[in-house]
Amino acid sequence: MKQPDVRAAGAVVLRREADETEVLVVHRPRYDDWSLPKGKLDKGETDAACAAREVAEETGVRVRLTAPLSPHRYRVQAGLKQVDWWLAEAYGEPGDIQDVHEVDQTEWLPVSEAIEWLSYSDERDRLMEAVALPPVTPLVIVRHAKALPRKLWAALDSERPITDWGRRQSRALIPFLTAFGIRRVVSSSATRCLQTVNPYARALALPLEGWRELTEETSARDPDVARVVAAELAVHTARNATATVVCGHRPVLPAMLEGVGAPPQPFATAEALVVALTNDGTPVTSRSLVQRIGR
Repeated sequence: MKQPDVRAAGAVVLRREADETEVLVVHRPRYDDWSLPKGKLDKGETDAACAAREVAEETGVRVRLTAPLSPHRYRVQAGLKQVDWWLAEAYGEPGDIQDVHEVDQTEWLPVSEAIEWLSYSDERDRLMEAVALPPVTPLVIVRHAKALPRKLWAALDSERPITDWGRRQSRALIPFLTAFGIRRVVSSSATRCLQTVNPYARALALPLEGWRELTEETSARDPDVARVVAAELAVHTARNATATVVCGHRPVLPAMLEGVGAPPQPFATAEALVVALTNDGTPVTSRSLVQRIGR
């Protein structure tokens, strides 16, 4: 598939009340249109971080992303543009609108009204896609950042650290994981995995849980352990509605994916797969999404 010339991201921000569901929409005076909040990616930014940032800048509303939605592609003067969409929920008190020239009105509208107000059919489609999803909690599965090669490390492999590039990748995870409101940080107890998610844990003053069950050494002795503990983690994440990140190793990730019910796929260093889980731990994602971090 051709790579887009322009990357943007946005969010369908829902407010689910007992009697109705509302969605956050914005009016842009430059185009005199009503749309969902969205904008272009900054250099080096992930589309998830961009989506959360754009909502905050255009509406003052802080959000947590919960599930990926279908992307949309179309032609613009600069070439092929892709907008990646996310389902999101608001939290906390609203802040100031920063893009005062971009957006002059924001409204929470019942979905039935928003369908009439939105100016673009693709955004109406994204809204209906979002409304069709049940309440979900994100579980983010990450492969550890770039580590020192095994041949250059004489001590225990479990103590092998990440490189300078790996540290840059781990720092790049902070805004990415923040966009999902991650409140629990789990990792293989191997040094390279702990170092990958430690910057985020420290930034938010969260405990960092190191699990020996997710190490390569444990998996070599019993390949089923990682699958079982990943399945248990998914259920706990969903039942407690606690957005969670878990960091593991390339050889162990297939078992972890199987445990949470996600499709198999390769991971480059510091790549992350977002899995949206229903209340019983069932994965429901509209697409398989992998973020490349720190590239």
